[in-house]
Amino acid sequence: MEKESRKYIVSPSALATYRSYGDYLYVTKPGTFSNSEDAKNFRQLKARFVGGQLTAEQLTQELTRVAKMIEAEQGE
Repeated sequence: MEKESRKYIVSPSALATYRSYGDYLYVTKPGTFSNSEDAKNFRQLKARFVGGQLTAEQLTQELTRVAKMIEAEQGE
């Protein structure tokens, strides 16, 4: 598919929604858990988001799911 024919695949409203999440997302520098399994999972999610495989909403849902799982494991 030529670049020009893909120019308007996304609707203006979908693009506006996507852009509205930008002010709320940021990626921190490596921290305490940089080498942990949780950090590996985070890096994979971040890569999927940056690669366009996840929307901002999907990324948020996945991060919430992972955070709840970590919290439950720490409560054991």
